[in-house]
Amino acid sequence: MLNLQCSPNMPRFAFGEYDEVLIDGVSYRATDCSVDGYVFVRTDARGVAESFPHAVLSQRVANGTLEH
Repeated sequence: MLNLQCSPNMPRFAFGEYDEVLIDGVSYRATDCSVDGYVFVRTDARGVAESFPHAVLSQRVANGTLEH
């Protein structure tokens, strides 16, 4: 479930360890969260990790390039 946690500056998202997140059609799982954003690992077993700031995640949700 995608949970939105509002803050005065920008929305914050809460992804669980079993949540699949599609970013530009690529499947990820959240592995770490900080005040800056999330680290996602691809689910294709390549071990590729990418970090996304909360502002970028919010923008991707708004423009439809992030699916949960």
